[in-house]
Amino acid sequence: MMPVSAETMRELDRMAEISGISALSLMENAGEAISEKACELLRSLKRTRVVIFCGKGNNGGDGFVAGRKLAERGFDVRVYLMGKARDVRNEAAAKFRSLMEADVGLDEIGSETDIEQLKNKLDCSLIIDALLGTGFSGSVSGPLKKLIELLNSSGIPILAVDIPSGLNPTTGGVNPVGIKARWTISFALSKKGFYEKGGPEHTGELVVTNIGFSEKLLKKAVEFEQRLCAISR
Repeated sequence: MMPVSAETMRELDRMAEISGISALSLMENAGEAISEKACELLRSLKRTRVVIFCGKGNNGGDGFVAGRKLAERGFDVRVYLMGKARDVRNEAAAKFRSLMEADVGLDEIGSETDIEQLKNKLDCSLIIDALLGTGFSGSVSGPLKKLIELLNSSGIPILAVDIPSGLNPTTGGVNPVGIKARWTISFALSKKGFYEKGGPEHTGELVVTNIGFSEKLLKKAVEFEQRLCAISR
């Protein structure tokens, strides 16, 4: 199917909610898909340690699920939350609680000092980027900018969740930095930003997987994107 914009992904989520597909089930399915891909990569690397960086929103929620499932599979998992646990809301909060019940190690990142200290803690074979999703379109700044720069310079391969953090899903732009992933596992539909401007450089090897949307809904989303394209001409 044709790649779509961030606006179309919001419309797909809205249609899914109306049709009775819960955001919790989509998040659980996304986390399972991430864990399967990460498991495949870790086994090919013959390593067991993975570090997951999560934001406070739905992208982070996907990462929480992946962390729990990888731990259940016997991998050595560490999760870093960009922000405070008390600020995680909605569906992501439910998945955060499940992660804590699974006794997976977690640290909060709140300052540039915290990020400086991370330099000596990235003892892993794979990083999972679940910081920012397709809803983000602003400017990356402050500690988050410093974190992305650190991860990009670490030399450790990165698997991005849905979209590399900082990459605009519609335009492919980064403002001013974005995760440079070796692999991206994206959900439901491919995004336009993967193919525009800095998209290819940041996305790496792309896998698109369905996480519970019906073919009917996906078709409607593509039709919505086609109408958007017609209007913008």
